[in-house]
Amino acid sequence: MDVTTATRFHLGEITVSTIVRLGIIPLVGIPLRVIVVYELVLLVSTQFHHSNIALPSGIDRILRLVIVSPNMHRVHHSIKRVETDSNYSSVLSIWDRLFRSYRERPDYREIRFGVEGYCADRSQSVKGLFLTPITPRVRSAGV
Repeated sequence: MDVTTATRFHLGEITVSTIVRLGIIPLVGIPLRVIVVYELVLLVSTQFHHSNIALPSGIDRILRLVIVSPNMHRVHHSIKRVETDSNYSSVLSIWDRLFRSYRERPDYREIRFGVEGYCADRSQSVKGLFLTPITPRVRSAGV
């Protein structure tokens, strides 16, 4: 996982998300400047918590009381399903605490990244990445 992880989305996800946003923004009447500020804060935040920055554990622990820290979000990219299904917040860590999706672990540097069933080389090719949403998972032993 590195800073580029924050900007990797499936083409279909980007398309659907853009269409939905373009439909909702005029209905709600959100001013353009608000959207720009929101997107900038979100971009900086996601770049930060997807980075390989190894903050001292004390600083990381203090940061994650308010914002999503690299170690806090790293858990979300774990191959373990219970960890993947946690730490969803993008900016403020309070949301994961409120919705009981916050998870810590003592060994953040030992996290194995990935999605069970999609770790094989064929899933990691450009073709494999595009086909992932429509391809059945292949269970791997020991994960």
